[in-house]
Amino acid sequence: MSRNRTARDAPEASTRSWHDRPADAACADVDSTAGGLTQCEAHERLRRFGPNALPAPHPPSLFAIGLRQLQSPLIYILLAAAVGSLLLGHASDAGFIGFVLLVNSLLGGWQEWNAERQSLGLRQLMRIRATVLRDGEAREIDAEELVPGDVVTLESGQRTPADLRLLTAHGLEIDEALLTGESLPVTKDPAWSGPAAASLGDRRNMAYSSSLITYGQATGIVVATADRTEQLADGFKQILGHAGAFENQPHEGKERDGQQRIVIHHAAKNAFGQSLEKGRLEQTQLDTDPAKDNTVGGQRKGYGETEQQEENQ
Repeated sequence: MSRNRTARDAPEASTRSWHDRPADAACADVDSTAGGLTQCEAHERLRRFGPNALPAPHPPSLFAIGLRQLQSPLIYILLAAAVGSLLLGHASDAGFIGFVLLVNSLLGGWQEWNAERQSLGLRQLMRIRATVLRDGEAREIDAEELVPGDVVTLESGQRTPADLRLLTAHGLEIDEALLTGESLPVTKDPAWSGPAAASLGDRRNMAYSSSLITYGQATGIVVATADRTEQLADGFKQILGHAGAFENQPHEGKERDGQQRIVIHHAAKNAFGQSLEKGRLEQTQLDTDPAKDNTVGGQRKGYGETEQQEENQ
């Protein structure tokens, strides 16, 4: 079987079980050897299989971010108040409420867009690096450039960049809690052989993507990358596909609610201030009106005379 033909079949081969076959058979299935790939073969497979990364969700547009700022019952109340003010002929009040809503949307949208950019920058800084054999030499590359058939070197403290069938190991222990839930590291052995139905935690000759190397060293050949790795089962894929929205929604919701409470607080404070000012003006008019002042004074005088007559009796 030629290398090119096997390379075309590799995507289908990545769905096989790899732990129940010898290391040399696994290398043959991905059309590679223990010496790794050449640079040309790696580029060709990268073009065929795509990068070793999960598909990122499409970033929302600025218009969509702005509309999200209005998705709250508190905002609906203010919108209803603006509409009611227009129907009653209070255009200034409706304009004030509309202006407040516009400012709230612009500020909230800008903060959310800025946070999205910062999050993207952090993801760029947290990229995983991997040491591979290319053209018979060890090279350090971005883990996203790994392809099936690459031979990867693992050391203590590293994250496994893809699903690997181990070729050699020296005291290798891997923490697979993210995949199996086991609290203790698992000792690995490339010579281990087991049935195809063996559970993930019992596959001693495999190193799965995102597991942590806690001790030892090893080499392994990449058998699956990106969303074809064992960690991303069908249900888990759907969860990760919505990870951005699921992770950011609570914080954004709290932030929007806080902003909207501030807006309503200021609107209520403004309305209360206007009512208070109106009451003060009426009191000032009352104090400066001579007729009302005489009436009030006469009432007070009459009340004083009545008390004096009761005392004399």
